Amino acid sequence: ILLKKYSIMGNFTLKPFLTTNFCSLRYVFIAVLFTFIGYSSYGQTHFESGDSWGTAGWNAYTAMTEMPTGSGKYVITLVNSGPNNKYYRLSNGAGTNRYGPSGTSDIQLAPSNSPYTLEDWNSGNGKAYYTFVNNTAYRYVFKSNGATSKQLLVFEIQGTPITVTAVSNPGATAGTNSTITATLSASLPVGQDVYLRYTNDNFSTSTVVKLTGSGTSYSGTIPNTINTSGATVKYYVFTSGTANVAADGSNADFYTININNNAGANYSYFVPVAIIAPTLAATTTVDFIGATVAQSGGNVTSDGGSAITERGLVYSTVSNPTILDSKVSVVGTTGSYTANMTGLTPGTFYYVRAYATNAIGTSYGTQTTF
Repeated sequence: ILLKKYSIMGNFTLKPFLTTNFCSLRYVFIAVLFTFIGYSSYGQTHFESGDSWGTAGWNAYTAMTEMPTGSGKYVITLVNSGPNNKYYRLSNGAGTNRYGPSGTSDIQLAPSNSPYTLEDWNSGNGKAYYTFVNNTAYRYVFKSNGATSKQLLVFEIQGTPITVTAVSNPGATAGTNSTITATLSASLPVGQDVYLRYTNDNFSTSTVVKLTGSGTSYSGTIPNTINTSGATVKYYVFTSGTANVAADGSNADFYTININNNAGANYSYFVPVAIIAPTLAATTTVDFIGATVAQSGGNVTSDGGSAITERGLVYSTVSNPTILDSKVSVVGTTGSYTANMTGLTPGTFYYVRAYATNAIGTSYGTQTTF
């Protein structure tokens, strides 16, 4: 278009124009692009009402809080000064995306543990969503799925919502359960529960369990199947409604009312590598070298997580010899080795086993005879 428009102007030079104006044109284009993206996204990030919710009013937008931080989900907890149907809408804050009934009637969103799907508001009809306020002491929690979808949760909590003030970190040893205890700011009000979410693969997968308890102390278990040797276990505690929080954590961010995740770092512990006795393969078949000397060997396939302090052969005229019987040691750790057994009595039947010792104890290979 520029080429066609300016080619007929005798004194106009196109190259200087593009050189001097390209930067400005580029930034105008970027600004228009981002404006378009912003307007076309969902973004239920603000609450709009002039109906006793304590917010900025109609055609004004009160910011909701991102919860958890970085999740793109938004929450606002409100109290209403009068019991009755109380009206509201949601928006993206700029008023370019507003969410309310698209038709000619107001729509009730009753408190529920299941989400509602919002509509694009028809400003010409001027309708709104409403929730019946049962008691002026109750709190109403509105949780938006943000830019993910036009979904909204409405929780009714019969009192002031509690927060999680402390979370224990007991650690664990491999193959044992770990009990996590959460301390609450007050007793749980009706309509709110507290949950533990944990993982040993950095939340590629996770599990959510509802905590149990009384007063201000609630606890849950991270099972032994998660506390595997060498695993890093991460977890946090959050509150939500009383149902429909997915056991696999897939909707945990959306359902979270408030959270204690160690200031965003998550709580974590490392499960120490379990130390066991060494592992040996089969004892090597005996080779005769001389009348009083024979050779055999072993193979230490694992040190059990602790350094090998001794390895070699044990032999005796009695079955299943141990390190208390005759033995010959070989310097080394894991891997194959051979050793000579000396001082044998000609014509005598012997039993022999490979062995290896670490900090946990001594293990033996299979028994062979000669």
